[in-house]
Amino acid sequence: LWKTNGSETVLLKDIKPMGASFPDNFFLFNNKLFFTAEDALNGRELWVSNGTTNGTNLFKNINTNPGTGSFPNSFTIHNNELYFIADIGPVNNENYQLFKSDGTPSGTTQIQPFTALNPFNLLYFPFFFTSTPFGLFFKANYSQANGFELWRYYSNTTSLTSLKNLKNFHCYPNPFVDFVNCNCSQSEIIEIYTLEGKLLEKIKVQEGINTLKLSYPYPIILKNYSTYQIMVPFDNTK
Repeated sequence: LWKTNGSETVLLKDIKPMGASFPDNFFLFNNKLFFTAEDALNGRELWVSNGTTNGTNLFKNINTNPGTGSFPNSFTIHNNELYFIADIGPVNNENYQLFKSDGTPSGTTQIQPFTALNPFNLLYFPFFFTSTPFGLFFKANYSQANGFELWRYYSNTTSLTSLKNLKNFHCYPNPFVDFVNCNCSQSEIIEIYTLEGKLLEKIKVQEGINTLKLSYPYPIILKNYSTYQIMVPFDNTK
């Protein structure tokens, strides 16, 4: 691992003597640099550096199976915590799962559910993370019945929640052009937010299918009393 101030470039730490450590996936969190690197003992794991040689160390050996590594990646900050995916093994690239960290090794834990549908296929791990005031949204395949779906991690006191098959509130089409149809189980108020949590408008709806006129050129969140749904405008330039 090397560092530079723009004029002087020096070796910060030789992580893997007699070999290459291939540092990658650099991400700044809590004024420390998190990254992945490979040493001779643990394989490719999560490292951290405060910019000094003594302060550059293995942060946590997540996949402790012999001769493997967890290959952490997709780092995202949500609610002042670091979220990422890592392979828990038993062999490299078999079982990527969702993790979160408060910046300490003891505070770095896996979030359930434990096993993806097909751990031998890289396409099944959680990815496309988006942090919003309504939770951390991502795409994953945790259910053989539903396949790839939108999932949400909402708080420290709740587990992962699938947003599929919510009978009380469902809006379509998605992507949308000018309008969406929302199937509601009761009369209520639908709130429309940006992904950053800014309230755009409130619309009163009735039980059944309601047609909402929408002219937003960016993704929005529709919220009723208990459910959130991300809606994406159709891009006709592609």
